[in-house]
Amino acid sequence: MDSQQIENSVSRETLASLRMYEQLLAKWTKRVSLISKRDQSDIWNRHILDSLQVWPHLQHALTVVDFGSGGGLPGLVIAICQKHENRSGHTTLIESDQRKCAFLRLVSVELELPTTIVTDRLEAASIQPSEIATARALASTSDLLAHAVRHTSPPHTAFFHKGRLADDELKAAAKDWSFSVTAHPSKTSADGVILQFTDIRAR
Repeated sequence: MDSQQIENSVSRETLASLRMYEQLLAKWTKRVSLISKRDQSDIWNRHILDSLQVWPHLQHALTVVDFGSGGGLPGLVIAICQKHENRSGHTTLIESDQRKCAFLRLVSVELELPTTIVTDRLEAASIQPSEIATARALASTSDLLAHAVRHTSPPHTAFFHKGRLADDELKAAAKDWSFSVTAHPSKTSADGVILQFTDIRAR
């Protein structure tokens, strides 16, 4: 699946909302560090489509929790898809930075997204468990699995975007955690992968 195929996997309404989100992300990142400077010229491919490719795995979930949402990647992308594609899902975005949360709330209001924004650290946040957890460019796999167990219901399912160190992180995580994992090669990054976890348990 190339970039065009990723775009073709969702409706025109979804793509229109994603473009609006892209514009807001570009505007706000000039005053709040939401994405790196080197990525600002290619927000659509580097961030939007990279986040969007996880949607087919989440489309039947009613509740998703996104860890360390930052500028809303992939959390707001998922919420946009929920609004237009299945019309019944809800995403909780957990982010400790108040300025970033202000941006998440602004986008959620302007695009009328089904979200809850929680301003807190992951280890301190108190929320109802979701069906699925997501995270992108946040923390080690081992740490993310601990958060997934806390913030999702059994069988504790999670999707984490990872880079070239994914295998090393999996080996390290296996020392403390038992899990089933499927690696989905990234469609937007040659060395990227989306790790799908389920049946997560502490050893």
